[in-house]
Formats: sequence, structure tokens, C-alpha cells
Amino acid sequence: MKLLLSKKEKARYYRRLRIKIYLCFATLALAGVGAAHAVLNLGWLNIGQNPVEPENVKTEQFAIWCAKDRCAWIDRQGITGAPAPLTEGSSIPIIKTEGGVPAGGAPAIQARFIKPIIAIIEGVANLPIRVNEYLFNARLQELTAVGINSDKFIFSVRFEPTEKLFASLAEVISRNNLKNFEYIDLTVENRIYLKQR
Repeated sequence: MKLLLSKKEKARYYRRLRIKIYLCFATLALAGVGAAHAVLNLGWLNIGQNPVEPENVKTEQFAIWCAKDRCAWIDRQGITGAPAPLTEGSSIPIIKTEGGVPAGGAPAIQARFIKPIIAIIEGVANLPIRVNEYLFNARLQELTAVGINSDKFIFSVRFEPTEKLFASLAEVISRNNLKNFEYIDLTVENRIYLKQR
């Protein structure tokens, strides 16, 4: 059935149709401008790509956690932050591991090991030695402090070392030439073992 319209009705019909078409074009144009603005100013250029880990995770910078050629800051809870440079001979503790470096905001290490690691790093800082780096072995649950002269002090992270242990270790260091020892083993609670070369 064909609908017959008068000239007046046809004019009104086409006027409404034109208004609807103009509104559709205006809406599409605004949407396009908004999308272009978002892409250029809000960093949405990575849509459809692999997720990128955040580069600006803010954490306390307690130490640098490294695996292979990748490093990140960690805080006193062992949470990773922003990427960090791999430096040498720095006053900032560098902990190297064979594991990985998790994305920012994730724990780098099991929570139970955090307090012993902090106690070791802070205790070693008060000894008359200069540490180049720390080596963390998750399998053995050990943290080795490596001095600038390749001195090695092996600690267990299963327990927190005491102030008395560090006082005894300072005495051992002052009485002995460290070059005569391959390493000093502190993995047994309240015991110090010296491995001669």
C-alpha cells in the first residue's frame, strides 16, 4: 500500500529527514574528534597491543632487585616499583637473583624473607667492609654479601640475624685478614664459620 502525501507533507517529511541526517553526522564527527583527542592525549595508542607494565609505580626505594639485565626498585615490604638502573659500587643495596623481576606493584620475594633480608643489609652496613652486591638464592634461602674485594658473607634468610652476631662478625673481621678466607658462613643461627682458601 503506497502512502500519498501532499506537497506540504512531503516538504515537512524531507525537512525532518535532513535534520536527522545532520544530527547523525554531527554525532559521528564529535565522536571522531573525541576519539582522536583520547588517542593523542591519554596514551591509548597501546590498544590491541600486549599490556605494558607501568613505568611510574611509586614505592619507597630501599634496594634494587635485579635478574639478568632487568632491575626494579623494591621497598621494605619487598614490593617492586619503577625500573631501576643496574649500578655498581653504589650506596644503594643491589640484590641479584636468578629468578625474575615481577611487574611493578608485585612482590619480588616471599614475605617471610623480607625482615631477615632487611636485617642482614642493615647489619652489614655497620661492618668495616664495603659491599658491592648481594646475591639471593631462593632455593637455598640464602643471601650472600659480596665485598668489593670479593669477600663473601653467606647468611640464611630463614631467621633474622641478631646484633650480637654482627658484633661477633665485626670482631672476626678486625682480627683476621679476609683474603685468607674463601667465605664466612653465617647460615647457622648464632654461629660463624670461616672457610679458609
